[in-house]
Amino acid sequence: LDEFSKVATAVHVLPGRQLLMDEPLDDCMLLVQQGSLEVLADVTLHEKLDALPPRKVRLRVHIDRAEKLAGDSIFDKLDPYCLVKLGEYKRFQTPVQWNVGVNPTFNYDGVLTYSQEEEITFTVMDHDKFSADDLCGSVTMRVDDLQDGWSGKIELQRPKRVIGGLGESDASMMQPAGKLYISVRWDYEKVSSLMRQPKERTWRDQVIFTLKQNEGWGHEQIMLGLIFKRTLENATSALPYTLELNNFKLIGGQQRGANDKIVILKGAKKRFMEFIKKSQREKQFLQACRAQALERQHIVKAHVKRLIDRWNAEETADLMRKGIYEQKDQIQALEPSMFRVAYRGVKASITVRNALNLSGGGWFDKLDPYAIVRFRGSKQEMRTSV
Repeated sequence: LDEFSKVATAVHVLPGRQLLMDEPLDDCMLLVQQGSLEVLADVTLHEKLDALPPRKVRLRVHIDRAEKLAGDSIFDKLDPYCLVKLGEYKRFQTPVQWNVGVNPTFNYDGVLTYSQEEEITFTVMDHDKFSADDLCGSVTMRVDDLQDGWSGKIELQRPKRVIGGLGESDASMMQPAGKLYISVRWDYEKVSSLMRQPKERTWRDQVIFTLKQNEGWGHEQIMLGLIFKRTLENATSALPYTLELNNFKLIGGQQRGANDKIVILKGAKKRFMEFIKKSQREKQFLQACRAQALERQHIVKAHVKRLIDRWNAEETADLMRKGIYEQKDQIQALEPSMFRVAYRGVKASITVRNALNLSGGGWFDKLDPYAIVRFRGSKQEMRTSV
């Protein structure tokens, strides 16, 4: 310290005032001789989309079989089929199993696009050629209860056939209607910038370090160069955000007494390097700078964690003010122009499974339907068989 004071200039700083210099901050070595200094910087966090868990995009349901369905009789065996409905509009239906009775085997695979729907309904119906189809049993489940790879049986229910029933609860009006064996698998997709805009926030003039007596600033930048700043920004390597530090500045720290002074020893980069070479301990000092950079990285990491916690608390409070107590992962709609650019030349796999409630048929002239799939503005098309 005594040797460095011979090649340095003493600078006085008022508490709460910025240390102003002619040369850039990175080209100086500053040592606190008396008082304290605060190192301020603009802290910017960018959300890492690749760190987010992959989102569910498709639900693949295998309808295996059913057991002990309700509605069968001696003279009319069941002609069952299963209808799976996700949300209000998404559904698929198995083929009708003709005259199989109460233990049908469906062995059918269906795929449903998932868009944060909360419930899925499984309904087994008895097909009737001359009247409305009869309900064999149904069940509604929460989608969150269907984990990837789950398989098992679900209990079907249907309303009791009673007269009156006044004063009875909804549960007492239902009766067991058999079991349905299913298995589910989820298709996942990584979140990209085309689906969601990454979150970003900047906090101005954050106090990231406080330099006390005999502590310095600038020697890490001089000895390590850009590696020092990169080391600090790598503090969020294990966090779901990338860190960016800009606009470093030094402010005189608040002192206990009104007459307490803040004295800084300032040395130019050239003089400081000459001082290090004369001391003949350049390698040891370089190693010490690396160790101190890692220590400062831990300080930055703790500060960033506090900012993230505060950010999350503010978002939660804002949702609660809006009456939203559980935030769903919202995928932003992709602009058509961006979609065309992002997916130009990509092969699309389209499966046409079935159709429901088509119009145009009659008692004596049943439909012979087929489907045509064509992208708007394209001459290429795909036709199904009749």
